[in-house]
Amino acid sequence: MKCSFSIDALADSGAKSWRLLADREHWRTAVFAEPLQAGDLQLAADEDAAAWHGLRLRHDKEGLRVHDRPSRFDFLMRGVFSHAVLHRCSAAPIPDLQQMRDVVAAHDAGVPWLLYVNIAGQFAMLDTRTEPLIGNLRIAV
Repeated sequence: MKCSFSIDALADSGAKSWRLLADREHWRTAVFAEPLQAGDLQLAADEDAAAWHGLRLRHDKEGLRVHDRPSRFDFLMRGVFSHAVLHRCSAAPIPDLQQMRDVVAAHDAGVPWLLYVNIAGQFAMLDTRTEPLIGNLRIAV
């Protein structure tokens, strides 16, 4: 399964959206989460995409620029924010019931685990005490 991430920016009203280009500086007007086009930035690793995900952007006469990363206590979340969008070149496999059983059996009881399906279509566990749930690009379901 081949997949990549693009970085899209979306205004808080949802009326405008943009896509980051391969030069990592310029943005083009786009429909949010549209298919990839030539010149769009494609990130293969979710760690690279996570660095761009959730940034607050400012719109000026020169285009969109990174402003900051909002704090945990920024409740209004107004403005333009970047989002990592997954693009698949092939279908994800159907998750396997036996693989889910094996993953659950391999982890210790008493830990607040989160069972999830990753972007590769496989079951995995996440320790909710140490790993972030919000904004985690590995979680598909």
